[in-house]
Amino acid sequence: MSPADHCVITCAVSGAVADKAQCPGIPYTPEEYAAEVRRARDAGAAMVHIHAREPSGRPTVSPDHYRAITQAILADVPDIIVNFSTGWVGLPMAERVGHITALRPEIGALNMGSMNYAKYSSGRKAFVFS
Repeated sequence: MSPADHCVITCAVSGAVADKAQCPGIPYTPEEYAAEVRRARDAGAAMVHIHAREPSGRPTVSPDHYRAITQAILADVPDIIVNFSTGWVGLPMAERVGHITALRPEIGALNMGSMNYAKYSSGRKAFVFS
């Protein structure tokens, strides 16, 4: 890549499945999201991909939580692009995209195909697909 080439670096700061027990740096509160996004921006990210969480850590598609998280992020890092996730298993499409239609972010991920997730099972010593 030459200096004339352009690229967009995206950082997924929160993930959908992991929690603080597995990764202490995963943000739960809007303030924690803003701090992690600041770190990502300082390292060169132009965009962040977020899965919203309640302050307890529980994942959520609530527009209120996405709004609070986004407001905190943009107050601290106004030049970052915030990309909302829609990657939920078992939710109807209307719920998976409700926060996007309510808040109209600059960009939102939307998985149009099948949602084939795999987890590694230490007991089976193999990946298990859901």
